[in-house]
Amino acid sequence: MLSSMRQRLIFVFVFAVVSAAFSQPSGSPLAFKSRSKASGIKGKVVLTGNCPGPQRLGETCPPRPYQGQIAVRRASDQKIVAAAITDANGQFSIAVAPGKYFITQAGEAKYPMIHSPEITVAKNKFTTVEIQGDLGMR
Repeated sequence: MLSSMRQRLIFVFVFAVVSAAFSQPSGSPLAFKSRSKASGIKGKVVLTGNCPGPQRLGETCPPRPYQGQIAVRRASDQKIVAAAITDANGQFSIAVAPGKYFITQAGEAKYPMIHSPEITVAKNKFTTVEIQGDLGMR
């Protein structure tokens, strides 16, 4: 009888431990994240000033997509909070917390000069932007 009772206690204990390990309380951060939406910035970067030499009469030099690194800087202190690489079409998507930001070129490169207007990101939303960078060629 004692060993039967001991076996039941062990079974109950193991069952409780396994149940606790695989259950997730509804107020936990993991459960909250699965219900919340992300916020951030998405859009496109295009470059202008990309025709070398003097532009001839009737010659057009349309903007072209920028494929390269960009940085997201917090507006309040200019600190880089995120970075990304745009694709061949100049498209990007970066998750950031709600707030005010600028997008610039990444690293120490002087060109292309990329500096967006101030971008406001709202909670649970992605702000869509199109940013023009300048290669500096004329």
